Amino acid sequence: MAAQPPKSYNTKPSDHSGVQSNENRSTHRQVVSPTASDLAKDRLNGLAITRLREADQDVPGFVLVHGAMDRASSMRRLAKALAPFPVTIYDRRGYAGSLEKSGSVDAEDVSGRNHVEDLKLLVRERPTVVFGHSMGGTIALMMAAKSAPANLLGLVIFEAPLPAEPWWPSWLAKPKEFFAELDPAHVERRAEAFMRRMIGEENWRRLPSSTQASRRLEGFTMIKEGASLAGFESAFSTRAVTHPTTSSLGQFGSFRHRLGQLHMEKTINDLRSTCIVGSGHGAHLSHPRAVAELCVDLMAEVAPNFHAILAELHMSRRDDNC
Repeated sequence: MAAQPPKSYNTKPSDHSGVQSNENRSTHRQVVSPTASDLAKDRLNGLAITRLREADQDVPGFVLVHGAMDRASSMRRLAKALAPFPVTIYDRRGYAGSLEKSGSVDAEDVSGRNHVEDLKLLVRERPTVVFGHSMGGTIALMMAAKSAPANLLGLVIFEAPLPAEPWWPSWLAKPKEFFAELDPAHVERRAEAFMRRMIGEENWRRLPSSTQASRRLEGFTMIKEGASLAGFESAFSTRAVTHPTTSSLGQFGSFRHRLGQLHMEKTINDLRSTCIVGSGHGAHLSHPRAVAELCVDLMAEVAPNFHAILAELHMSRRDDNC
């Protein structure tokens, strides 16, 4: 018999998710596509960063953190759906533009500790709700549990693995691999195998050969950061996460992610547990509006004067478009 979602999940069918659909609302869920002037590219700590919809530093916003073998561009749909709030997306260390900037990385560069420090730098820029997808959620949880900056308002995480937990099932790297010499051909094979699982054989074959080659090169990052997050130095207790948190699971979430969700329900005191109906692991791509609803709902809870700020942002957007 198939396992059933926890009772706290909302699995009623809807257009997008287990949360109420926004399609028929005329309130604060309006989606506004960014204009060219909204986009500001920057580098901080060697990271390739894109900021959408700049605003004063006291205006709350979102930082979106991608998972393993991914990049900031996968967060574009979600970033657009979060209008009119300021949003920051970035290529994590060892991936895409951040890898191109550095030219190469070593194991310590992509350790869990350094990923957390990068995220903290971005959160310090303004009051922030962090959205973390998959391993990006693990990094966000680790930051909140170990060294949350004062500007952190809350977390929204989607299918975040907990590889340092002794009960966590199979993982993409073993802790001992963090210090091991890795054969380049072996690294590339593992990276390709991971991508084929994530996006499917047909989609992998459709990628240009140059894109396939760049993804294979990122296999070093995948293995080393995975090994680091599974090691004792990255271990953290979810009980230490005290910020308001929303943890979400796709309707077709894997067994290990369902285990993780149940664990967080038992250990994070201020948790909202949700399920996005019709979604697999890539909810930020397939259901960006549903994920945006979760993010904005949490922001509405945690940001002081939320509705006044929202009205001001909408007004400024209308003035900019006049």
